[in-house]
Amino acid sequence: MSERIEVDTVIKTIEIISIGTQGPVGAQGPAGLPDPTQIEALQAQIDALSSSKLDAVDYVQHFRGYFTSFINLTNAVPIGIAGDYAHVDLGITFGVSRAAWDVSDNQWFINEVNVGANTDEVPEGATNLYFKSDRVRETILSGLNTNDSSEVTSSDSIEDAVGKLQSQYNNLNSSSVIWLNLLSLPNVVAHSFVDLSTTKIEIAKINGLLYVRGYFRLTNQLGSSGISLITISNSDWLAEDTSPNFSKRLTNVIARNGSSVDFILEAWQADNIGFLSKSTFQANTYYDVSPTCLGKAKN
Repeated sequence: MSERIEVDTVIKTIEIISIGTQGPVGAQGPAGLPDPTQIEALQAQIDALSSSKLDAVDYVQHFRGYFTSFINLTNAVPIGIAGDYAHVDLGITFGVSRAAWDVSDNQWFINEVNVGANTDEVPEGATNLYFKSDRVRETILSGLNTNDSSEVTSSDSIEDAVGKLQSQYNNLNSSSVIWLNLLSLPNVVAHSFVDLSTTKIEIAKINGLLYVRGYFRLTNQLGSSGISLITISNSDWLAEDTSPNFSKRLTNVIARNGSSVDFILEAWQADNIGFLSKSTFQANTYYDVSPTCLGKAKN
């Protein structure tokens, strides 16, 4: 037969099982009871484990609690061990104080007054300052480096990330953009009505996008019949295909005359970009074109 008992220790609960017939044959001891020799052997192992625990000190709770008076402390914990301490409320004058167990005199004594129970009660020092949202927002970026424009990663500090973003922004500054005279580029053709001596249309790539700007003047009136004012066949200055149609409308380019009246050029792209007249443009009149994005640059 088998019997089971539990032995509780500071380490764990160990189950002891005695198997076999009780008495002279098989397990020793009175019939129906656990084998005492097994219990003795296991108890010796338990005692050895308890005495040889390397980190036993980690299981000692030295803080004995919070007490409203010194008398309450001495009554609740008349005897302590080395390292024991407690918090005692000594009233308005001394506030919460710290009591420690004196192993040489075998008694509690107050060794510190006005002890804070939390950081709201502990006075702030000059070096180790408390965390405050205002302090975070007011932190000076004294080591800011704006020369690194690489991608921000999860391992970057706030200061490093801000420096990278500023560097990337600086690289986007318009002063670094190069505008080219469109009509001076190869494979760019202007309509015969365009007065080249008084026309300046520029083109640039900004952050991968294609932009135009400038002004033009015509020698003759140009109707709204969709005649191409300027045609770009230069493969370095085309926009990406954005439509399944063979002829693709990119955007409207607004040309404004001196009377602030808007006129429309439609930018279309097939194998080239054409600026098609959709308004009637008068001769000997200047038309201004504000920077206009045609789309994502193809190259």
